[in-house]
Amino acid sequence: MSNIFHLNDGAEFLWAIQQLCAHGDALSREYEGVNPESIEAAYRIESKGETDVSVVCFSQDDDDLSQWRGYGDDARGVAIGFNADYLLNECAMSFSMVPAFRGNVLAGEVLYVDDDGNIVAPNSMVGTSLLDFFRTSYDNHALAAVPRDHEAPFRSFVDNLLATGGLVKHDAFRHENEWRIIYHCFDAGTGGHPDAPDDERGLCTLSRRDGRHTPYYVLPFDPASAIASLRLGPKHAEKGRHIALREFLRKEGLRDQVLQGIRDSRIPYR
Repeated sequence: MSNIFHLNDGAEFLWAIQQLCAHGDALSREYEGVNPESIEAAYRIESKGETDVSVVCFSQDDDDLSQWRGYGDDARGVAIGFNADYLLNECAMSFSMVPAFRGNVLAGEVLYVDDDGNIVAPNSMVGTSLLDFFRTSYDNHALAAVPRDHEAPFRSFVDNLLATGGLVKHDAFRHENEWRIIYHCFDAGTGGHPDAPDDERGLCTLSRRDGRHTPYYVLPFDPASAIASLRLGPKHAEKGRHIALREFLRKEGLRDQVLQGIRDSRIPYR
């Protein structure tokens, strides 16, 4: 799960937060401890990367040319289909069982929003404004507040603002049919609660990519249970590619049912 400011397009998250900040006056009339200045402060905090929102992204389509070209090594890669129920259960278990983490794990379809603040996809949300979605999210399952009562209204609001922003993208990207798991932790510097024992901290890992360090969290899972399907990209033209991939993945413990069902892309792209 990569830090959301280190994705290939870090601006998308700030755009989402800006859309919610634009409704500061309306929100300040509805929620205790919230005002336009507090929303702007939350935006400034995020723009500096001082809090930690991490995300792992999926597409609901396993054979889309724009996805192959953008994320699949120009169509030379493999699309891995995950068992959504397993992944969600394992994700919730992994984070809830580690006492060093505080914050929340959210999962859902990405909401594609037009310039007027209206959700245009997925179909189940068409006709809903981003502001109404935020209200519903905040009212029905506001995230846990920090122990300091006098800060609770603002911090709870910010938690929800950031989590909601992680599920929002401009409608120009709606063809991606994206789905995300989001983890939000306020202790970006340590990856855990500041009062946690030393051996339960430092859960955030760094990798070097494109000349910079990218913070990420490892979400452990069992490949045999998590992987449900495999599809080879359009540029896999060499003979025996199924056999080679099947033997490699068999050593990793994948089920024969998945290995025997490896499929080719249907797209004529070379």
